[in-house]
Amino acid sequence: MPSEFSVGMFRGVMLPGGRSARLSLRRAFPRALIDVPVLDMAHSAEGASRAAAMGANWVFLVYSWGLPPELDEVDRLGFSRVVRLYHQAGLRVMAGVNASSYVPHAGYARRSWAALDPTGKPIPIRPGRVYACWNAAEWLAEVEGHLRGALDAGADGVWLMAPWAGGVPTRVGGGLLGAAGCHCPRCRAAYAEAAGGARVPRLITLSSRAVQVYLEWRADLTTRRIAAWAAAARAQHPDAAVAADGPPEQGQLATLRYGHDPDALSAHVDLYLVPGSFGAAEDMAPAATAVGIAQARLAGRAQAIGVLGEAFPSGGTEQQGVGNSRVLQAATSASAGLGSPALVGGILSGAGRSLTLILDKAFHEQRDALAHFHAWIEAQRGWIGNRANASPLAIYAPPVMTWWKNRPVEGLVEAACEAVIRLGYPLRVVSEGDWDDVQTLIVPPGPVPGLEERLVEFAARNGRVIALQQARTGSAGRPLWTAFDPDRPGWRHWPGLRRVTQRAALVGARWHTGGRLKRTLARRLRLPGPAWRDAGRVSLSADLVNELAMALAAGAFPRAQAEQPVLFVIWREAMGGQQWHLVNAGEEPQRVTLSTPGFINGWVVAPGQDEPTKIFGSDVVIRLDTYKVLRLPSEPE
Repeated sequence: MPSEFSVGMFRGVMLPGGRSARLSLRRAFPRALIDVPVLDMAHSAEGASRAAAMGANWVFLVYSWGLPPELDEVDRLGFSRVVRLYHQAGLRVMAGVNASSYVPHAGYARRSWAALDPTGKPIPIRPGRVYACWNAAEWLAEVEGHLRGALDAGADGVWLMAPWAGGVPTRVGGGLLGAAGCHCPRCRAAYAEAAGGARVPRLITLSSRAVQVYLEWRADLTTRRIAAWAAAARAQHPDAAVAADGPPEQGQLATLRYGHDPDALSAHVDLYLVPGSFGAAEDMAPAATAVGIAQARLAGRAQAIGVLGEAFPSGGTEQQGVGNSRVLQAATSASAGLGSPALVGGILSGAGRSLTLILDKAFHEQRDALAHFHAWIEAQRGWIGNRANASPLAIYAPPVMTWWKNRPVEGLVEAACEAVIRLGYPLRVVSEGDWDDVQTLIVPPGPVPGLEERLVEFAARNGRVIALQQARTGSAGRPLWTAFDPDRPGWRHWPGLRRVTQRAALVGARWHTGGRLKRTLARRLRLPGPAWRDAGRVSLSADLVNELAMALAAGAFPRAQAEQPVLFVIWREAMGGQQWHLVNAGEEPQRVTLSTPGFINGWVVAPGQDEPTKIFGSDVVIRLDTYKVLRLPSEPE
């Protein structure tokens, strides 16, 4: 049976409003317009009513923003009232607690919680806010106290917001600059004890084994802290659900930079939030890849949730558009097709670039679209939420901290997923979980304990391996993509310039979050900072895609071909039938040709379609508006 967090069962909306939201946004974006009435509506009966009208059954609210008690306690003291309003409207409540940063003013001004960069200065995340040290016992207790307080106020679960241990380095020119973690005496002592006296690296040079060991330790620290907070929450309320934010970026070495290992975290959380997109629908590959890789590493122990929005804008306010109703429908459909229910909302850019919520009247069309989609997906929950991956083609995602020739392999995994989507083949990512139904496996390089033995067993069952860059057991022909390096360090990482560019990155982090003059200078000097988006990644060329296509030509895989990208995912139902999910990433409806290795016979189900329609054939042409599911019954034995 579907779990309470499976597709169709979980329908979430994120509404980070209230007084503390206003204060936090005004401090971070001093020149932005703040939609006060709508932010306050999130804590009212009207907000609960609008959330329920969208078809949501879970609401994500914020209990603590990391503000000092004098500023935060108004919302926290009234949180039980807000919880009751949403319960009365039929929604369960997830209460957010900021775990990574705080505002060092008023009651927090004298606290020694700040994470420090290699020069000993606090690491800012945005104006007036700094990262917290995750070896500061008082900060750990502060977060735990807020988690307990939220549950005592009646929340049904807790949501660890932005749970990263200290500073997050910036990806610049194929490498990392800035501070990773914390360089305070507490953290230096903790790392020295764990690493045999080693020092915390001042430069994050990915080719250095010492840096790799440190990043692995930082990821382990992140897991241990999240595990402790989750245990404290469940000790307070045994039935409490625990959610944790994943990295807010797609690609960009995000899991490595933010120190997250979904495989390890899956033992401690119920929900793992993966970023989706409210941008243009043309290219779903980054979001689909992020969800697919996270699901593979969670291996069913925790549920991946596709997050369509942000609780707090990670970049400029102009980046937070909600998109039109078609874009929203495509994003929620893609999330459902991937087996990851969507969480919609967050802080959005409204009229005049004001910061608002999806409750705003300007978004009534999007709310209506969500209501219709939620009603449809809920009606299908019996079969759409009870399925297992069944594509005969899969990409193997090794553990996060896997290295090959002193480079992280994560970029190669993401590129392989992107290529499969571009070719129209069904997307499936596997890791240490089951490989049921897999006939061809794309395997990136890098040493993984036990992988070669498993590949021997896979090859013995006539499984075929397509190796990337490193020869593998069962691989057919030479390894592919041998000259492709998606994360090749650029000139900023040359030995003679490395310390200069690192210093510029540390200064940039402070200036981008400083006063108006410093922010202007940082932008004009193009200094890396918290909102930096690296354009230096080596793109996946058509030649590389064609090289993989030639290797896949020998396999008998279904394929969806159209003028614009189509996301294609195959699942198996409990009774043996298959579901083929198709999502249109184009701006207009299009004709899709499904080329299948054999004859198919089944039914098409889609939002807005009153009754299933019959489909059969081996080269089937269908009209795809946004989302369709082909249900193919199992063949009689």
